[in-house]
Amino acid sequence: MALARLLERRSPEGTWEDPCDLYAFCGSLYIIMLRTTGLIEQQGAAREECLLVRHIVKQVNPDGGFYKFPGSPSCKNVTRVAVVTLRLVLGEVAPDTRPASWYRPNEGIDEDLERQVRATIARAEHFLKHGKPETWRAFRRDHKLLADLVVAYVDHGRALRPAPLLAPELWAAAERWRLLAAAHRQLNRMVRKAMPAVAILYRSALQRSRLWGWPLRLLRRLKTFRRWHESSVQELTRRIRTQQDQCGGWFYSPIHTALNIMGLREAGIPVDASSIVAALDYLRGMVRQTGEGGTFVNAVGSDLWNTSRGVYAYLSVSGHGAMDDEILPSIEFVLRWQGADGGYAYASGCRSDPDSDSTGSVLRGLAAAARTARGPLKLKIDRALQRARTYLMERQNRRGGFSIWDNAFVRCRPGPCALLQQALFDVASADVTARVLEALAELGFTTDDQPVRGALRFLLNTQCRNGAWWARWWAGYIAGTDDVLRAYGKLGLGCGPSPCTDDRLLARSHEAMVKAIAFLVQHQNDDGGWGETIRADRDARYAGVGPSNPVHTAHTLSALLACGHRFDTPVIRSGIEYLLGAMAPGGRWEYNEATFTIFAQALYYPYRLMATGLLPLHALTDYLRASGAEEQVARQGGTPSAVAHER
Repeated sequence: MALARLLERRSPEGTWEDPCDLYAFCGSLYIIMLRTTGLIEQQGAAREECLLVRHIVKQVNPDGGFYKFPGSPSCKNVTRVAVVTLRLVLGEVAPDTRPASWYRPNEGIDEDLERQVRATIARAEHFLKHGKPETWRAFRRDHKLLADLVVAYVDHGRALRPAPLLAPELWAAAERWRLLAAAHRQLNRMVRKAMPAVAILYRSALQRSRLWGWPLRLLRRLKTFRRWHESSVQELTRRIRTQQDQCGGWFYSPIHTALNIMGLREAGIPVDASSIVAALDYLRGMVRQTGEGGTFVNAVGSDLWNTSRGVYAYLSVSGHGAMDDEILPSIEFVLRWQGADGGYAYASGCRSDPDSDSTGSVLRGLAAAARTARGPLKLKIDRALQRARTYLMERQNRRGGFSIWDNAFVRCRPGPCALLQQALFDVASADVTARVLEALAELGFTTDDQPVRGALRFLLNTQCRNGAWWARWWAGYIAGTDDVLRAYGKLGLGCGPSPCTDDRLLARSHEAMVKAIAFLVQHQNDDGGWGETIRADRDARYAGVGPSNPVHTAHTLSALLACGHRFDTPVIRSGIEYLLGAMAPGGRWEYNEATFTIFAQALYYPYRLMATGLLPLHALTDYLRASGAEEQVARQGGTPSAVAHER
């Protein structure tokens, strides 16, 4: 039943998608992009704006401020951007040097929606003046740069201060000068991909500013400065256009794409240029309908990651193979989007941004498919696996860890990283390293191979005192611990007595595993499940503490079973009973809390596909395999939940 529900979520092309509606910021930035570039005058753009506004006005907390994600406190930076956007829609922002037609009121807004918009603006402005500041330090800083830039770029630049590091001349030089280029490459790719456009927009906002515009106008009278500035903008524009992905966007992100469209338009690229047309098509393809008559912008594309996870989940069920008609299109889709260097990106159409985590996830799925594939498909999978393996081997840092995109020189320490460290550097983390290690084990790597031994040393150095590992991309400590235990299990390390007394590294790894298992067992709730909240990222005392939910429970059960924990122990049985009890009558699980993170302590989002079928299906399949019931699953048509109920 769980497998059937998972297959129902596939698209006709065989892919899985999990739309991510984060907060009002994405929709607001889309509207600002339409207004400040003149794209609002295109046919249908005004209606797009109306539908986005209908959704934006509903993302407000009782105190009048806008939240970053459902359940979070109000954020002043997001609220500032939303207020400027809503004022734009009502025509309450002066056009300045841009055509007045770009700033006219949206005539498609009816009286009822206009009343809602005006009431929302009034409440939000009251929050900005009198609302209490956010209690999370990282929460206050996130989005500040973009909020300052966007508000200033729209409304005469009055709120903007000069930032020399954002000068277009410096960012253009960073690509040409050897020393600056080396420092530039150390930046997190999330930041690096957006900075050319941000630099162009920042200089433009300063030029429009009433306070800082006149010094820049004086500088522009100097012929040398004017040439330097113009050549720098041309260089940044060229870089933006050459970095555009095949899908038309940048970095599989509507935020990056909207900023780059604005940067190109500010640099003088016409609206009908192929780069802007392709980018706009990509953005419109990321707009999703809501159940309340509005639309939202999907915050990130993730179809390649989701599909690889779906392939692995399907093939983990006994009786299913790669040649099945249900999964064959998904495997072919994954094979089609391998990059030239052998890596895979988070989303299709983005070959220029492969990463270690996505490549590891795809590698796991393809390795499972290779066991039952035949003929030409088998040859394609084998070639893809070999290229992906080479890609991963080149991205292990000298300490043995794996970052997402690039190897940063910043050392990772146990526990949550500071927001500035996360934003500026692509720091290696235990959860990413463990997932890559599990993928390598799928390819036949053993504890005798140097890449594996290096990763094991990294994991030992990043284990926290409580025995857990902190997860960079998932709130708290339970998920990171689960990932490491799964990797240990794939490498043959079991939770019984250590068989590796003559190998100090493996003996220490076994001790770390036993300590991690104890952490998970100690934090099992009375109802048999596991849970953790985002509070654990701010206070380690809440590590592993939270109400039970199917996502954490399923992930933990799979991890314990993977490292040899017996299926007939009370810990496993009570966890399975909770998981089956939490299943809805339709054969799916629901968990909509914001648990996954982009910037820990600042920005979280829900991942419904994980709860709907992926993780619970893994857990039930692992349990049945451990209990020797796989043959019974196959006889019943691949319904692990039904067999688990009987057992």
